[in-house]
Amino acid sequence: MSASVRLLIATYILIYRVLTPPIVASASMDVSLPFLLRAVANGLMEFVLIIPILFIRKVGYFHPLVFPVLYSIAFAVAFQPIHLLFPFVLASQPWFDISPSYSATLQRLDANSYIFIYTYYYLVSALFWICTYCGFYAVKFKTMPANKVSGSSSVVFGAQVYLVIAILLGWAFIMSRGGISAQILSFYSGRYQSMSGSGVYTVVTKVASVAILIWMVAAPKAERQPLFWIFFGALLPIYWLVDGSRSSVLLMIMSVIVVLSMKRGKIPVMACVSTAIAAIIIFGMLGMLRQNFNSTQVDYSAFNANRMSEWIEASDLETKKRAAEEGDLSSFANAVSGQYLYGKSYLSVLAYPIPRALWPDKPKNIFTYNNWVSFLGNSPDDPAPQIWGIPTNSISEAFWNFGLIGIVVVGLTVGIGLKFATDLFRSRPYEPWICVLFVEFLLYFNGGSRWALYLIQNLAGLLIIIMIAKISVQLTLALRNGSGSRHMRHPRIGN
Repeated sequence: MSASVRLLIATYILIYRVLTPPIVASASMDVSLPFLLRAVANGLMEFVLIIPILFIRKVGYFHPLVFPVLYSIAFAVAFQPIHLLFPFVLASQPWFDISPSYSATLQRLDANSYIFIYTYYYLVSALFWICTYCGFYAVKFKTMPANKVSGSSSVVFGAQVYLVIAILLGWAFIMSRGGISAQILSFYSGRYQSMSGSGVYTVVTKVASVAILIWMVAAPKAERQPLFWIFFGALLPIYWLVDGSRSSVLLMIMSVIVVLSMKRGKIPVMACVSTAIAAIIIFGMLGMLRQNFNSTQVDYSAFNANRMSEWIEASDLETKKRAAEEGDLSSFANAVSGQYLYGKSYLSVLAYPIPRALWPDKPKNIFTYNNWVSFLGNSPDDPAPQIWGIPTNSISEAFWNFGLIGIVVVGLTVGIGLKFATDLFRSRPYEPWICVLFVEFLLYFNGGSRWALYLIQNLAGLLIIIMIAKISVQLTLALRNGSGSRHMRHPRIGN
């Protein structure tokens, strides 16, 4: 990363994240001592975030300590580009004098308590990232000898076989639920209720993103092959239809961009711009299609290109809605008030393979707890029903489970895990499976339990693809040896 790029990133952080939010907020809020303390705490957190960018001598865009900052900037720019032009009119991270959220936890807070919670949140976030850096540099994993991988064609074959299985299973699942229209209509009654218990049937399809990535890595010019894009195009609609998750579609596209950038050794600017535009459209269009509540028919007119302005508007409204929800702060505030989860959300990852029929009260995921406790006002000790979830980040989850101890332990764990993936990739960058493993850690290993579950599922899919590749190699060798033995002449015995 050049010095000019580092300066550009630091300037963005300073203007758009450190200065703009309090300056814009000061026009409608009293500039009191708590307000100033919040501004200082926010500046400290942002400075800690860009320490790797400023002080690591040789660092790339996909360094695991740098990528989270770039990812968050890309997200902010993609979904609210207008703030770049009017930074002191429209803040990318608006401040409120009192929470606009419908969260029961935040609604109980007065103005000073609300500012205090945010100040504390910024300081705890800074501590989390410091622990992550310490974990990353405290260990060094023994590297394996670097060697160029052989048998890439078998890896591609394994990926193709997995994609065929994933696409067929995805379609079979959708057909079993009554077809495309019936599946979309089920989202109208609440995606989490309608999809409850279906994860075991959809996971094979959702893991297929790994097959796309390993195909790209193993085949030097995969992105130029029509067959690759045929598979990608066939997977994309099913990938959304099986569970209605827009964010997973965007994350798959993001992972493709990451792999493409690593292959080319540079950021494909046009691909990134196209992806940003596609993200806005997909987020808005699929949101319009999915959230037509109480309807008895699917509004396929949402796909009409003449409604593009509505797509963009829907995407903008959804982004603002999620910001106003303050899901991260809500879960964090629960811990401040003493309502800890004590590891329940992390236990949900281990409990995931166990059918709920065998364990009816098994722990729910962190998003469900966030809605049940933070927004609906229930106790974390009360069993949560099957309700929709509200996202929260890994920092708030760690704090909600174990307080500051959770921040330190999870932060160190994230740093150590990222260092493991980095050292492994540096030692064997030509191995397709190691490259994909590194990308998966880059995107998913952030300390959040839900993200940990996705990572485990994807790595299991990666292992299956490798096994298919190895089996295909063994079968090919066996067939060749068998064919050779049938045509082999027996040596003559001389006199």
